Amino acid sequence: MSKPTRNSHYCVRNINGTSKNGCDCASWLAHWRNYTNSRRETCCAVPCNNPAEVGAHVQIDDWRSDFSWWIIPLCKMHNHYTNTREMYIDRRSTLVSACVTSTCRRGDQEWKAK
Repeated sequence: MSKPTRNSHYCVRNINGTSKNGCDCASWLAHWRNYTNSRRETCCAVPCNNPAEVGAHVQIDDWRSDFSWWIIPLCKMHNHYTNTREMYIDRRSTLVSACVTSTCRRGDQEWKAK
């Protein structure tokens, strides 16, 4: 397996101090799962295989991206507030917007039924 790069994987950084941001889902991990309809069980960080325990707030860390906030499933080690370094995540992972007005508060009743 080749080493991940910005061309082959998303490069992200944690955003600290965001866990209290409100969402209508049961948790940020539930938010990610509701939006993706995925039951991914492992952390997205490469090459981690720990259980995905939280929906982590991250920003894509490259010169091509804006400063949007995204949710991805991470283990507590990779989501820890002391983890300030860039990390690569599985390119097959879906990043879900942390902007609740475009996801769980978009007014779609089918969404709330999931």
